[in-house]
Amino acid sequence: MHILNSRHLLFVLTSCIALASGISATPAIAAGKPIRVAFGSTPSAMTLSAVYGPITYGTQYGLTVTKDNYTVFSSGALSVQAVLAGEADVDFVSFMSLLLLRQSGQDFKLFCPTNAQIDHVLVGRNGVTTVAQLNDPKTRVAISAPSNSATTLINAMLITGSAGFTVKDFTNTKLIDNVDTRQTAWVANEVDVATMRLSQFRQSQKDVPDGVIILKSYEVLPVYIFAALIAPTAWLYQNRDTAAGLCAANLKAIVEMTKSFDAYDTAVKAVIDKPPADDILKESYDLITQYGFWAPSKTMNSDAVNFMSKIAITSGIMKQAPDPNDVLDMKTYNMALGLLSDDDRSALVKMAVTGTAAAPLGATPSAVATIAP
Repeated sequence: MHILNSRHLLFVLTSCIALASGISATPAIAAGKPIRVAFGSTPSAMTLSAVYGPITYGTQYGLTVTKDNYTVFSSGALSVQAVLAGEADVDFVSFMSLLLLRQSGQDFKLFCPTNAQIDHVLVGRNGVTTVAQLNDPKTRVAISAPSNSATTLINAMLITGSAGFTVKDFTNTKLIDNVDTRQTAWVANEVDVATMRLSQFRQSQKDVPDGVIILKSYEVLPVYIFAALIAPTAWLYQNRDTAAGLCAANLKAIVEMTKSFDAYDTAVKAVIDKPPADDILKESYDLITQYGFWAPSKTMNSDAVNFMSKIAITSGIMKQAPDPNDVLDMKTYNMALGLLSDDDRSALVKMAVTGTAAAPLGATPSAVATIAP
């Protein structure tokens, strides 16, 4: 895995200029070449399945994937532009980025679920402890671009909680797209409020003794789609076997990592260069399994797509809700499910109900969403 270098950045920015000028930016189809995956943020202990899965299990589904197949960008906007410029085939990016891409006329689809819920929390310091204080002109709030996680999560929680205002009403904001940079800014007392991973808050507590959690996204939001694997529809049409194999390896990793903390711990330490301490990892694992953060059917369904669309419309960044059938590539996803063993599919079904290995009595969930393929 490598970080975006200056050559890549120049190429991507050139593509941005071309797009702004109305020049066609049809994604290149890299037939017969290794799949190239862009990441809109550094993989974390919550978002590692899309890396760990293909690297570890890809050969079971006809793929040879190493860390060299991945490029990590400093923001979702740059990773999206890399795909548009033909520098990458697939993007791991926020779901809101996908909605805004489609609204701008770019034909992309979500073909593989990774993260429905996430462990992000809204944190405050300097006496900021309530939602109402977010709208105080004195409160310094770290936000992100509309398509990135911070603004989307804050708006989702505010709208769900009927706060009466959204991020666009804030008057004292600092734009910080990257979650690691938001954590740094919050610890340095450059902002009073920020969103970050729960593990980051735990790591910061010693440096910010007055820091508090204002809201936990996984407790506030009934449904959510944090991020997923997306690709241009043209690429998916011409490379469906490859896409299905990539997705199957991702789903296989989700099954294996949720079987035990030891399996999860092994995966994290294989992917993350500087993993959190074991006690923080254990808390993350418990949240993943308790709330079903990675359950595929929580992403691949129309209710979740409609909820995210409502957040975008209410936030003023999208005008019209898309048809979920146009957003979700159910054909590729169901192909991926078909590549898994019966036991693995069964584990995903049970995860959809409880997040753990055993469904409650009387539950009849399905791993396959109930919308048209």
